Amino acid sequence: MVADPHCTEITSTHIDAGIALAQHYALEALRLFDAGSARSEILRAEQLLEWLINRNRDLIALPDIYQYGPNTFRDAKTALEALHLLEEHGFLEQVEGGAVIDGTKRREVWRVIGRSP
Repeated sequence: MVADPHCTEITSTHIDAGIALAQHYALEALRLFDAGSARSEILRAEQLLEWLINRNRDLIALPDIYQYGPNTFRDAKTALEALHLLEEHGFLEQVEGGAVIDGTKRREVWRVIGRSP
C-alpha cells in the first residue's frame, strides 16, 4: 500500500519485503536490548574490584573475601567466579605458591594489579 495506495491486492513480493523489514527491526531491538544489560557476574566482579581497591592492599586470599568482603561473596563459587573474571581482564594476577597474609600462609592468593575499574 505504500508503493501503490490504490492497489487492490498485496503480492507475495510485498509480503516477503514486509517480513524482512519486521525481522530486521526485531533483531535490531534485541541487539539494543542486549547491549544495555550487564551480566550479573560482571556486576559482581565490579563490586569485588571496588572493594579490593578501597582496601588499599596488594594481596587478597579467598578467606579474606569470605570474611570481610561484600555479602555477595560468602561462597567459594561466587568469589572464585569474580576473581577469575577480574584476572581475565587484567585487574588481578594469581600469586604462584601462595603467600603469607597477616601472618597466615594462604595457598590461593591474588595480587591487585589494576587500580581503576
